[in-house]
Amino acid sequence: MSNWIFGRTDQCKPARAALKLAIWAGLAAACFAGATAQADDAIPAPRFKKTVAYRSSVGPFDPAEDTWRLSESKPGSVELNYALRLRAPTLSCTYSRPGNRNHYRNMTLWANSLPDLSQVADSTMNGMSGIKRSLTADIAVSQCPATWGDALTLVWGPTAMDDIKNIIAAREKRDQETTAAWEDQQKKKYGDLIKVWKEAATALPPTTAAQDRALAKQIDSEIGAMEDNLDGLNSKPFDAALRGGLSDRIIRLAQVAYIKSKGLSADGPKRASFDAWDKELAGPAILAVKRIEKIIYYRTHRRLKMAEVFTANNAMAEMKSWSYVDWSNLWPGNMVLIEVMTQQLAGKQLVSADFLKKVTRDLERNRPSGDPGRPFYRFTPVEGKTWVMTGPQQEAEEQSGSNVASGLINVAGAVGDMVRLIEKLDADIRDARVAFWKCYATQCKESGKAFYAYSHAMKAKDDWLFVMPIVSPAIMGPGMAMLGDDNVDGGPIEGCKTEKAALERELGPASQLRQSNPIRAATMVTEVMAGPKTDAWQVCRDRMEYIFRPRF
Repeated sequence: MSNWIFGRTDQCKPARAALKLAIWAGLAAACFAGATAQADDAIPAPRFKKTVAYRSSVGPFDPAEDTWRLSESKPGSVELNYALRLRAPTLSCTYSRPGNRNHYRNMTLWANSLPDLSQVADSTMNGMSGIKRSLTADIAVSQCPATWGDALTLVWGPTAMDDIKNIIAAREKRDQETTAAWEDQQKKKYGDLIKVWKEAATALPPTTAAQDRALAKQIDSEIGAMEDNLDGLNSKPFDAALRGGLSDRIIRLAQVAYIKSKGLSADGPKRASFDAWDKELAGPAILAVKRIEKIIYYRTHRRLKMAEVFTANNAMAEMKSWSYVDWSNLWPGNMVLIEVMTQQLAGKQLVSADFLKKVTRDLERNRPSGDPGRPFYRFTPVEGKTWVMTGPQQEAEEQSGSNVASGLINVAGAVGDMVRLIEKLDADIRDARVAFWKCYATQCKESGKAFYAYSHAMKAKDDWLFVMPIVSPAIMGPGMAMLGDDNVDGGPIEGCKTEKAALERELGPASQLRQSNPIRAATMVTEVMAGPKTDAWQVCRDRMEYIFRPRF
């Protein structure tokens, strides 16, 4: 869990007016707000003020977590002065969620009495700052409070849970406002361009379906020729082709698609017309821009071949020149069409129910022998839950953090070469995506096999983006630094910025534990990746996968 900051740092009143709180067998003097805590008989030494935070706490906020009971009381100590061999006893109190010890809250307090801090040496674990990091609050107890709610009340006062809820609500509101501000900034940035683009679209003369198909085919042919000669493609002729008419044709196709989107619906009896528009117009226009983007990205970030080693300077100069290719005039139309499709598909069925029934039957037919009958897949045909990234539901022991961590590390370690691992994963994802959507278009017989491969490809990409950086930082750190965040399948799919940020925040506590307790961190990751934030990410991701899918 992230550190929740209350921000109260008022000075406590003098000792004789300080709040005395009798708990069990010990006397704990508290200053609500994490400020100086001191009892009448406490040693008059410089105490420390502590900002209130959840330290060593794992798992998302639970409105009922104040009822969590004490699961572990562990004695410890903090070094005050290394030279004098002075240490002070502490008590670590852990409160676990019922039925899930990997979801817990923790605080560390002084044991029995407040120590004399006048002899703390600056050379001792960073002195007072080190003590502050070790303790939750400057409070002493003889035993841990019985529940997390009691512990909160002891340290931060009777309104602690309400304060936490307010802090979380404020944080979520701030995140939403930040996202909204970014979106407004983007709209303002491209607003005038989009307005001009739409005005130009309405001024276009009417076109026939045959003319639209011919235009889409011409664009596909031109880009296809570039893709076939990708390694030999240079930036100057590519830029010249864009300026020489290819960009204009892509823009015109997008404008035609926008005009003909009026009155369409992705729901009910109008779905057939929407699918035809998607296949003939919107899809080719959106994919044309995506293919242009991938060409530029590949040529800008590609690895040098052995044959280019002796002319590396020229090769690097050529790679750098691709960053100057201007294709910004394609963005407004692409943004408009993606917005139209996103609005149409929100909450709607993405692939046909009949095809998903075929997938179900094929998966059941190919169920491994000896399977005990557990679900072999998990999806629903209507958006609201994942329908692509599923894979087989693993047994409970397969979900343990230790297996997740060791499995991913062993895979990367066995490959040894980060670049080869990335290239293979990238190719597997692309191949699985093409195979599935081709199967969908042709209603192939082995639909379950195609679905299964696509599911695992999406899971592998999610693991690469969200899981691997936490459970295998030693491998991922250098690799990501060297190759960039977008090295697998172009990075996170666009259009899901909010959902991605929410999932990454949920994974934050696991990331904090990845060095000190990697097994627990991996277990936490497994829990989060099966939770609601992941579901929200996958719903958005699957919708964008559908929008950017290859058409056949």
